[in-house]
Amino acid sequence: MMQNKTIVIADYESDFAARLSGALRNYNFTVYTASDITEAKELCLRFHPDVVIVDMLKHNDDAGIVLAHYLKKNRNNTPVMLISHVTANTGISFNVATESEKKWICADVILDKNTDFPHILMEIEKLCTIS
Repeated sequence: MMQNKTIVIADYESDFAARLSGALRNYNFTVYTASDITEAKELCLRFHPDVVIVDMLKHNDDAGIVLAHYLKKNRNNTPVMLISHVTANTGISFNVATESEKKWICADVILDKNTDFPHILMEIEKLCTIS
């Protein structure tokens, strides 16, 4: 079980963010949530998270990727998990199987929002070991 690790969740779907943050708090993570890219950047500057979980964010189709690029460039290569319904909603799929894809997307892990919590937790724990 991870202790004293901080996570920022950037997701416009408040229900999803609340469920995920509650589950993570049960595992002793400190969790902050943001509903847009500006708020997420502010939280990252203030709390220096070990992992940032990013949705594509509704305000712009690519806002999640823009935030991931910002974090990799300006926040000391913070580990980023992209978690979204984008593939189910658009048919567009992303992955980070190659280094070039990983570099373009700037996410360390990409998951669908329907992924079960134990798998999400396992991926977060992996990311925490590299932060």
